[in-house]
Amino acid sequence: MGAGERNVPVGRSLQFIYFFVLSLDARHENSLKEGFPFLVIPWMLACISLLEGILMAVLAWPAWFVPGLTGAGLARFGQRYVRGD
Repeated sequence: MGAGERNVPVGRSLQFIYFFVLSLDARHENSLKEGFPFLVIPWMLACISLLEGILMAVLAWPAWFVPGLTGAGLARFGQRYVRGD
């Protein structure tokens, strides 16, 4: 097993935890009458690509952070024009 293959469970676990927290947060926000004062869910959805970029930067090559950050910015920008629900 190579070094890259050993890192796969770490990245997979971090992604699972992120999506688990995202779903718990969405469920909690849905149960509130007024929701959160800060747009938590749209930011968490936009930051999925940032998480991917960070994981790839740490586990593979540091330059992958730039596409992850760009993807998060573009997703957040696009959320202004396309309604998500």
